Amino acid sequence: MLIGEGYMVLPVLVYNEYMSEIGGNAHLASALSVVVVLCSTTVLLIQKYFVSRKNYVMTAMRPPKEEVLHGAKRVVVTLPVLLVTLIGIMPQIVVIVSSFIKCDFTGFKKGFSIDSYVTIFNRLWTNIRNTFVFSSVAIVFIIILGMLISYIVVRQKGLAGQLMDLLIMFPFVIPGAVLGISLIVAFNKQPVILTGTAAIMIIAFIVRKLPYTVRSGSAFYSRWMSVWKKLPSVWECPR
Repeated sequence: MLIGEGYMVLPVLVYNEYMSEIGGNAHLASALSVVVVLCSTTVLLIQKYFVSRKNYVMTAMRPPKEEVLHGAKRVVVTLPVLLVTLIGIMPQIVVIVSSFIKCDFTGFKKGFSIDSYVTIFNRLWTNIRNTFVFSSVAIVFIIILGMLISYIVVRQKGLAGQLMDLLIMFPFVIPGAVLGISLIVAFNKQPVILTGTAAIMIIAFIVRKLPYTVRSGSAFYSRWMSVWKKLPSVWECPR
């Protein structure tokens, strides 16, 4: 919404329809959300299809070959990397510099100061505290649930494991606005009302970030199981 200006995409349309000034239309926003979910799910299924056709394994027996470049070759290879890195961090540099610029009520720049940071900690400390408290509580559940689900996904190779892996990856491919509105619509009426509470914020954190932990945990368990299978059993070890 901020960087696209007049170019509307589906998540922005969903947000606008739900938060309309003349009365939000939750039903139309829900219909648009379903379209987003269908598109995201289709891409996810195609990706899983192509990935499942091959087996990717890293082995220490065949490490990648390291080649040291010197002189002009090293400069030619390094310059594109430095250019891409500079472009990537340039917005962050601009934001950091802008945070220290002092402006009056007309927007006229009056040098550098830390007034903005003083204002933040004087007026917005409660919001900062909430962010870290909610995320800290969420990360405990994310680690516990993520490792348990990863273990089940790796051990359960059948349809159940694949279905669980697919459902866990939904929040990864669904835009945040769609996920937020889905939580509002689901928990805004009896028997479960969570909208406007700290609980729904923590749930949103968990649902949004759980796929990352599941992916990392699955990679860890897969690697551990492959190594474990190669170890000789107790009965095969020489006395």
